Amino acid sequence: MNPPRNRLDEYGFPIPPTFDDTPDRNAVIARWKGSRWVRLGLLVMLLTGALTALLATDLGKAPRKVLAAGLAERAERAWLRDDTAAALRHLNTAIWLDPEQPQLYLDRGRVRLERSDLQGSLKDINRYLQAAPTSAEGYLVRSTVWQRLKQHKQAIDDLTKAIEYLPPHEPVAWNNRAYARAIAGVDLQEALADVEKAIKLSDREQSAYLDTRGYIHYLLGNYAAALADMEHAVWLAQREAQQMAELLVAHDIDPAVARRFRRQLDEQLAVIYTHRGMVREKMGLFAEAQADLELGRELGYNPERGVF
Repeated sequence: MNPPRNRLDEYGFPIPPTFDDTPDRNAVIARWKGSRWVRLGLLVMLLTGALTALLATDLGKAPRKVLAAGLAERAERAWLRDDTAAALRHLNTAIWLDPEQPQLYLDRGRVRLERSDLQGSLKDINRYLQAAPTSAEGYLVRSTVWQRLKQHKQAIDDLTKAIEYLPPHEPVAWNNRAYARAIAGVDLQEALADVEKAIKLSDREQSAYLDTRGYIHYLLGNYAAALADMEHAVWLAQREAQQMAELLVAHDIDPAVARRFRRQLDEQLAVIYTHRGMVREKMGLFAEAQADLELGRELGYNPERGVF
């Protein structure tokens, strides 16, 4: 979405042009002086001022919260359509209206992360966690920010907190901590134990978990085991992509939302193909490795954008 051509105020609202912005100020004044549109404009200004004054009072808290909640829903719909610029504008205004609502900061932190505004994302999620210090969700998101910032210890620490606050049957944080350790190249045996725990807790095979285990085997030099995991992970990811494509068609999903889901599946495959290429290269399968690495790049593998 292209930005509006008008100037914006500090909350993202468009500022209307003033008389000083027009090429012939006197002609404009002469044309509109005494017009009913001027009187209507003054009435609108008075009503707007009254509304602004009302929203600034305790009596205005409830309307502000309702408006903020509506904007948060609009932000979520925009985010699902991959329009992160619109999602960010809606959340900026929602936070202006209801600055004490912690969830809004987590939502904006996610959007900023997706836009690679890592410092802005970190600031928002820190604000959220101040209000919700036992939120596993907050630690999961912040761990990703830390990883993008190459602050691996902080990422692992946050995932340890997420494990503490999640229900004991939830596998995601175990897998994520395993992968964070693998990316950092530390505690690889503990990382292997983490991903085995995730696989055990999961109610079905997950391509991401097998990819994590395969990558750890690769780092440990267990190339045959790594390749076996990667082969199965590729097959699972392809099947997941096919199932998702069928669901999107069957339920007549908004094309923009469908594109987002397909991109995410492509990026997941991009990581797995890249890892399989790395394993094949170590095993001397250079042609197959090159094909995998090229396919990974085509599907979006890009650590600087968070696809790794």
